[in-house]
Parts: sequence; C-alpha cells; structure tokens
Amino acid sequence: MSEIIQSISFQENKISWIQASINNSKINITRVTESLLPFVINFDNIQKPSTSLQIANHLTTLASSHGITLTNVRFLLSAKFMIVKKVLLDPSIPKDQIKEFVRAEYSQVLTEPCDNYIIYLPEYKGEINGLKETLTIALKKDLFNFFKKIAEEAKFPLSQMSVNCFAVDDFLKRLFPDQIGQRLLVNFTERGYELIISDEKEFLNFLYKPYSKTLQPIEQLDDDEALSIFDTVLEEIQSPGNVDHPLYSISQIYLYGNYFKREWFEILESQFSIPVQMLNPMDTKEWRIIAEDPSFDPKKAYRFVEPFSNLF
Repeated sequence: MSEIIQSISFQENKISWIQASINNSKINITRVTESLLPFVINFDNIQKPSTSLQIANHLTTLASSHGITLTNVRFLLSAKFMIVKKVLLDPSIPKDQIKEFVRAEYSQVLTEPCDNYIIYLPEYKGEINGLKETLTIALKKDLFNFFKKIAEEAKFPLSQMSVNCFAVDDFLKRLFPDQIGQRLLVNFTERGYELIISDEKEFLNFLYKPYSKTLQPIEQLDDDEALSIFDTVLEEIQSPGNVDHPLYSISQIYLYGNYFKREWFEILESQFSIPVQMLNPMDTKEWRIIAEDPSFDPKKAYRFVEPFSNLF
C-alpha cells in the first residue's frame, strides 16, 4: 500500500514542495509547488523568535491553498547550511572512539565549542595514503532546532530531516543505476552553484561556489555573468592549485535547480568536452512517474530534483 509523502526542500530564500506516493517502482505526484520564503534563512534571522512562526504560517497557507494533506512531512536541508568535511584518521583507532577523534579535529577549525553542533558520520568508505577517510557533517544545533520549531509551529508531522547533497546523489543512483564513472551534479541556487561529486558507488564531495565575490543573486546577473565562472569552477574542482594531478576524472555533468534556465543547457554543453545533460527525473526508465497536478510541467522537472530526491 502506498503512503502519501510531503517532501519540502529548503534553500536560503525559497522552498520546493512535492506531494507524492511511492508504490513499488511507481511515483505518483499529486501536488507540486514552490514559493519564496518570507525571510531568508541566515544566522541573524534564525535568532529571531518570530522567524520560525512566520515561515510556519507561510507553509500552512501554502498547504491550504494547494489542497495538501499534511501527513509524513520530510524536510530537506541545503548542505551549505552546514559543514560537510572529510577527516583523515589512523585506521588503528577503535571504532567506538572515532567520533571523539572527529570532534577533536573539528575543535581545531570551529570558532565556537563543538557542543554547539550535531556531528554526524554517514556511512562512507575511503582511504588516502594509508589513512582512513571519514565523511562527517556538522550542523549547528540552533539551526536544527530552528527547522524543528517550524514543523512544530506549523503542526506538521515531521518524520525526517535530510541533507540535499546525499539525497540527490542517492536519487541519481536510483534513477540511472547503470551509469558508471565520476559525475558532477550542479544545483543552480540563488547565489551560487551547489556541487556534488560522486561515482556509481560513493558520494565523493560537496562544494559551494558563489556566482560572484559579492554574493549577488542570480537575478541581478545576466546570462553571461551567471555562466562565465562555470569553466573556472570545473577546473578548480579537478585541479586545485595545491595538487600536482587532477583530484577527479569527471565523465558526466548534470544540471538542475530552481534557478536553472533551459536555454543555458546548450551554452554549457558547447563549452565542455565532458557530456552535459539536464537532470530530469522524468527521463528515468527504472521508475514510472505519473504527474496528476496539471501545473507540473514534466519538461521542467529539473526544478524539483531536490524534493523528488527526498521521497526515498
């Protein structure tokens, strides 16, 4: 029996929302919406008691106006809200002591006590020069509690909170399980590219690159400005200045996001010898996706990759 899921993806300034059910290899989409938030999610705003309440009221109004039934709500958070970092550890360290060693590593780079953060170690296997590579996430407790408070004030039955870089990577593997090699997933957000690097087995890295040094929003840039640094970003990812050989060998680039424009595809495709394509969930042959919401344009499903990814 299928279960209705509310998948809500948060970026700094907006949300994307999908109501859907999954049954075997079928995804049934019943509602789709996106909306600007009444406040930008940043350090100053999450300290204000009224921010979470006003965002909660905004979400409940959206749910009411779109006839959304509030069951099994899932939040998806942007990885740029937190620290995604690989830590190198001696393989002789006992498994039950790894988290303490990771905390010690973070205490050297954070500007405040580790106790102010939730530190999580996703399942990951990696090794560099005989050292164990451990993937870690550090999320400020204030931010975690802020999203919990939104759900509580909206009276949403929140069932899970996930991170977009891991959810989208897993989603790609489910959509196209036969693809091999390293791939770069590029999410066009308001002020910069969110970049996921992975292969057919592992998540490899997450990076955030602003479109400009002044953090201008993409609406204030013309197309040339928005895309001009993309080739520089790709070069920095594969061959940063402090290494003698490329860190990655990317064989495929996927483009998606709320702010991605379809006309940019051909421009970017012509710039690179690496194959470039839009990440459109509707292109999968592994899943049957049925869209019942007449406002949902299957050709623009790349705008909703994030909430799609959090359905699983």
